[in-house]
Amino acid sequence: MEETYYGEANPVFLYRYRPLTEDGGRDVVRDELDLIKNGFIWLSTPKVLNDPFDCRPICTAAQEGRLDQLLAKFLVGCMSAIPPNAVDASPMWSYYADSHRGICIEFPFDRARAAMGLPIERVRYSNTRLDIRSLDHTRMRITSPRRLGVVVAQEEVSDPINNIEILELSRKSEAWRHEQEWRFIWSQNHERPPEAIAREIAEHGAMAGHKAFVSRPSRVIFGANMDAARKCCLANLCRDIGVSTVEAYRSEAEYRIEYRPKE
Repeated sequence: MEETYYGEANPVFLYRYRPLTEDGGRDVVRDELDLIKNGFIWLSTPKVLNDPFDCRPICTAAQEGRLDQLLAKFLVGCMSAIPPNAVDASPMWSYYADSHRGICIEFPFDRARAAMGLPIERVRYSNTRLDIRSLDHTRMRITSPRRLGVVVAQEEVSDPINNIEILELSRKSEAWRHEQEWRFIWSQNHERPPEAIAREIAEHGAMAGHKAFVSRPSRVIFGANMDAARKCCLANLCRDIGVSTVEAYRSEAEYRIEYRPKE
C-alpha cells in the first residue's frame, strides 16, 4: 500500500474503521456488507458518539434539555483521513476495528462531489469548548448551512442571536486530533413538511434507518487478527463486485504491521 497524505489539505481517501461484531442489537456485519456492496454508511445520533464532550458546549441545565431536543434532528457519520498503513493508525485499528479483527474500508474522496451529495465537514480540534450560556434557551435553535439541505426558517432570520450553527458543534478536544475525523452531517429537520423532507432525501441521498449513500469504496483492508473464514467470505464478495482487497499481517522481523493484496 502506498502512503497517503492526510494533512490539513483535503485527503485523497477517507477511511471507515469498523468492527464486525454486534453493536447494541444492530447487525454490524450486514450493515458493513451493505456499505461495501452499495456505498451506504451508517449514521448515528449525536448522543451515542463516544466522546462525552461531542456536540456538548458549555451550557446551563435548561439549555442542555433544549439542546437534546434540537440535536435529535441531526445524524452524523464519522470517517478518518488516517490510512491503515500510517504509523499512527494503530489507535484506529484498536478502538474502531476490534483490535485488528475488523476491517477498514477506503473511499475515494472528492469534496466538491461530496458536497452535492451527503454534506461532509472536517472536525475542528481545539482546547476551548463552545460556550452558549448567553443564549435564551426558550428561543435557541440549531441551524445549518444551505449545503446541508436545510432551508433557513423565518425564526432563524428574525432571531439570529439565539442560533447555533451545527458546524460549531463539530468541535472536539485536541486529544482526538490523532483521528483526523471528517464528519457527514444530515439534518432530519422534523419541523418541515413531509413532502419537503422527502425531497431532501431524494436530493441528498439520506435513507431511512440511519443510512445514507456515500460512494462505492475503492478497497477493503482486512485486519491482521481477522477470522480466516470471515476474511474469505468478504474477499469473495469484494471480488464479485469489483472492489480490491488488502490484508494486514505481522512482520516476521519487526514490531510492524505490513500489507499485501488479498489473493
